[in-house]
Amino acid sequence: MQTAKFRWSWHWLGRQTLAVLLMAVCTVGLFFYQMPILFVSRWLRSAVGPDTELRLIHTYDWWLALLTITAAAIQMVILIWLYRRQLRRNNPLQIQRRRFHVESLFFLVTMYAIILCANVTYNSLTHNTAAHNQQVITSSFSYMPWTYFVMIAVLAPILEELTFRGIFMNLFWRRNNRLNNIAACVTSALLFAFMHEQHASIAYLLYFSLGLVLAATYRYHHDIRYSIGLHMFNNGIPALFMLIRTFVS
Repeated sequence: MQTAKFRWSWHWLGRQTLAVLLMAVCTVGLFFYQMPILFVSRWLRSAVGPDTELRLIHTYDWWLALLTITAAAIQMVILIWLYRRQLRRNNPLQIQRRRFHVESLFFLVTMYAIILCANVTYNSLTHNTAAHNQQVITSSFSYMPWTYFVMIAVLAPILEELTFRGIFMNLFWRRNNRLNNIAACVTSALLFAFMHEQHASIAYLLYFSLGLVLAATYRYHHDIRYSIGLHMFNNGIPALFMLIRTFVS
């Protein structure tokens, strides 16, 4: 009897270790679709200097956007394959495509209202000082508008939801009960926030609240398209304004 328990414990520990390693690879791999920007930027900086680098990047922004989309497409194929494989092997939450209802519309509007309240609270506490991650995005928009618009409004929401909601919850929080639902949302939000802000700050709480809302959306609907859609809408509106402002100014 004790031998059987011992074997089960080692089997469970082995599965959890593999799950942690897989999640670590998926999390670090999120930066893969940004590699074209990094490589092109560093190559140009060493070849022509920083001033000419920015001018050339701005000139060939469309090509850089296409390279970024290509890298993201490869990454999406891998993540979607892994996500669907998880669901085929074990899907106690009954994750599947679900029809859109009026109730879902009210739910999404409520979730977006919570996100807006979190942003307003953050701005009031920090006197409209943007988080470091947001500052980097804003400064990069001036010379890579199309690349960053596609990244922020489309690519990042899909890849991040597949990773932090879909794959993460399938690895660690498959049971459908109140405790697991709460733990799934909180831990997913903590990891999501850490990937955007690595310091204990108000900005971390802002990203945590966003991650919590997105996690609750996925857990409530059992359909990742809803959290992806909400994430796209949240990112797309400010990204669209920044894109317009870049070309108007």
